[in-house]
Amino acid sequence: MTEKEHVKKKYVKIRFMNTEKKSFKKSGIIFLILVVILFAFVFHSVSLNEVIESIRQTDQPFIILGMLMMVAYLLCDALNIYRPLHILGYPISYLQSIKYSILGFFFSYITPSATGGQPMQIYYMYKDDINVSHSALVLIIQLIGHETAITTLAIIGFISQNGLLTKAMGQAKYTLLIGIVVNVLIDLFMFCVVFFKKTARIINRIVVKIAGVFSKNVATRIDASLKQVYDDYQNGADDLKAHKGIIRKTVLTAFFQMLFMFTVPFCVYLGFHLHQFHWFQITMIEAVLFVAVGFVPLPGAIGASEGLFYILFRVLFPSSILTSAMLLTRCINLYFCLVIDGLLILWFTHCLKKRGN
Repeated sequence: MTEKEHVKKKYVKIRFMNTEKKSFKKSGIIFLILVVILFAFVFHSVSLNEVIESIRQTDQPFIILGMLMMVAYLLCDALNIYRPLHILGYPISYLQSIKYSILGFFFSYITPSATGGQPMQIYYMYKDDINVSHSALVLIIQLIGHETAITTLAIIGFISQNGLLTKAMGQAKYTLLIGIVVNVLIDLFMFCVVFFKKTARIINRIVVKIAGVFSKNVATRIDASLKQVYDDYQNGADDLKAHKGIIRKTVLTAFFQMLFMFTVPFCVYLGFHLHQFHWFQITMIEAVLFVAVGFVPLPGAIGASEGLFYILFRVLFPSSILTSAMLLTRCINLYFCLVIDGLLILWFTHCLKKRGN
């Protein structure tokens, strides 16, 4: 590396860290405050000892299986980073791809509207000598696969589990369609960013108008996020058109990835020795829940996810263990993962500093 390139790389690092470090710290503090408030609210009406006792009585192999589902989720996510980077000529290891996935998961869930994941992934890829335009290209491929998978599964869930949703929410179930419609439009937007530039701008305006009906703040955030996506990914759009096959593979992998995550409540269900409902029913209800709270501008959709779990899963779990099931599910698919990912990121950062020195 020449002296000029070294100075440029150092400048990019300083500029990025100065602008993002404070934002991540603020988001992390907000996330922790929300978690404390959530748990205080939950245990205000439910005895902590009762919850612990009911969790103790679960069938532990199924709880471990739920944790393995999240490991499989992470491995699929890493595969969707590893594959396109190799096509673009970067001989990274699969372990490096896992590192990028861990970074994406952690920073997406501690920042509002999942805005922090991709910047950190791009930064760490840049530190591994991956061109910024190429890393952005890889992440748009990954995002297209993710949005296509969750939107399709949520639509299938809403249609196939209409009876359970009606039992849980009555006619209010149609409010769940808001999240599904927004995700459909975002998915179309991602495709149009690559293949139809003018259409992408039209979809951008439609999404913002829909969001504006419910909250101007949410509309502003979505507008800024979509414009950023458009600006960031246009540079890599031509390269993506030459590799259409990778999109099909990414979408297929994303379906398995999301099904692994959506299976966690079913593992918890079996862990509580319940057998009335089957895998497809519980998994599809979880898919609807995931998409319905996806546009909530809170880190990890904290509060919204737990609240909607109470509403939708009360027709699946007995009321006596509903709180325990909710907490166990969220611990497996979010809180435990964040703790482990956070520790790993501290290690990544330590290694990065040592390498810098």
